[in-house]
Amino acid sequence: MSHADSELFLSLPGAGVRLAPRLLAELGDDRDRYESANSLQLSLAPRLTQ
Repeated sequence: MSHADSELFLSLPGAGVRLAPRLLAELGDDRDRYESANSLQLSLAPRLTQ
């Protein structure tokens, strides 16, 4: 990964060279997008309905 936040995403537990870029693409690099860590966790939680 050559993004400025690549080290941050690669340091997440369980995020390797395949998952870290996907997380970055999904979450983006705008840190003001989420109000808190709780709102971020909710966006990552699996959903049973579509």
